[in-house]
Amino acid sequence: MFEIMGRKYASVTCADVVLYDLVCGNPVAKFDTLKLSTVEQTADTNDVQGGKGNPILARIPSNKQVNLTVQDAVMSMTYLAVVTGGEVINSGEDTAIRITYNEKVTASEEGINLTHGMPAGSTLWLAEVNDGIISERKARYDAPADGGAVQTIALADAQWRPSDYTIEAGKEYQIFYDYDITTADQAKELTVFSDIFAKTYRFVGDTELYNTATGRNDAFQIEVPRFALDNNYTFELNADGTAAVFDMNGTALADDDKRLIVYRIYNGNELGEETDCIEGASI
Repeated sequence: MFEIMGRKYASVTCADVVLYDLVCGNPVAKFDTLKLSTVEQTADTNDVQGGKGNPILARIPSNKQVNLTVQDAVMSMTYLAVVTGGEVINSGEDTAIRITYNEKVTASEEGINLTHGMPAGSTLWLAEVNDGIISERKARYDAPADGGAVQTIALADAQWRPSDYTIEAGKEYQIFYDYDITTADQAKELTVFSDIFAKTYRFVGDTELYNTATGRNDAFQIEVPRFALDNNYTFELNADGTAAVFDMNGTALADDDKRLIVYRIYNGNELGEETDCIEGASI
């Protein structure tokens, strides 16, 4: 049963979105910094035509499709994990995240002092810096595989190659090396594999609509029982300081009950009940 003229609402804000796993039902990701949420429904129509003038006799709709676009104002590792199908790991004592690093250093009499300790068995590359210009690589240092992290390298260390290259104290060099982060939760890492894709989730978006009858905002919820994420995404980095947005697109799949999308509005019957008012009050 439908109202001939239902309550009227204005869309005034964006939605917060939660994605739920279809197998376990647990929440996987929450997006509360969205800039835009769009729901678009499309369908095909097949016209039956005939007779004099070939008029349209019937119009048969088919291929109904609901597409959603969620635009995040800020990037997060959670966002990347969802759209790539990858999993995020956190650094810790048992999980070292390796960072590739480069810096300019001035050699001292003691040697080359690194900001971070390079892991055992890893390699450092060294180039000269002359008037701000970085030369081609001049030397390499291979940290011993059986030792700990190396943070200071003597100028005459036997591991330098070529052995006849001289590193001069007081001269500036550009060095390239790796270091490991093992402090808990100090770093995160997401790996994208060629054979793993974005998954299908239960999509629940919560927002508010302005109720023109009451002048209040009513809660509005959008649920997509099966939301198949699009595997295409763009990661944009801007030099002019403009914040890039991150699009997460997907299509609603029909569930066992043939549901594509469900809309819910609540607090919709509150027109200003007497319990909210003080009878006989005057200003």
